[in-house]
Amino acid sequence: TIDPLVRAGVSLPAWTDNIEFAFDADLTKNKTLVEGEESQLIGGGLEFHPASWFAVRAGAMKDIASEKFDDGMIMTAGIGFGLKWAQIDLSAQVSSKTGEYDGQTIPRYTALNLSLVSKWGDGYNQKEAPIKEEVVPKVKKEENAIDNKPIKTLSPEEQNRIQQESQKAQKELDQAL
Repeated sequence: TIDPLVRAGVSLPAWTDNIEFAFDADLTKNKTLVEGEESQLIGGGLEFHPASWFAVRAGAMKDIASEKFDDGMIMTAGIGFGLKWAQIDLSAQVSSKTGEYDGQTIPRYTALNLSLVSKWGDGYNQKEAPIKEEVVPKVKKEENAIDNKPIKTLSPEEQNRIQQESQKAQKELDQAL
């Protein structure tokens, strides 16, 4: 028999989608490999991904259902890097509570995970760069000067050329990463 596990979460992007805040929780208590023991995890954290090929994460989680094992707050951290469609991810977890083993004080819970991750779809940092459009007010010819020097502006054709070159350079950079 496979018992269902019900989990819900929410994430919120911030700072031009380069930071992601997340929270998730098990909505049901779940059986474990230890007879009669259940778990129910809640947690949250943040991820900073300044580029599509790099991310760093930090967070915390807690088991609110376990009666036999009290590991305290479990701190989490991770780093991911590589191409968008194939990234290496290294993560670690360590509990705030300690125990004793062979005369040594050690965390009650630790985990280390190495994964190969594949991302599909748009991924991170795929938004077009914002283009600021300024409206230049029409002024009389004699007012079109600063310190008696004429104000120089780019023609619409020159602005379009620069924008196209910028988009081409961004595409080449994205392909290189």
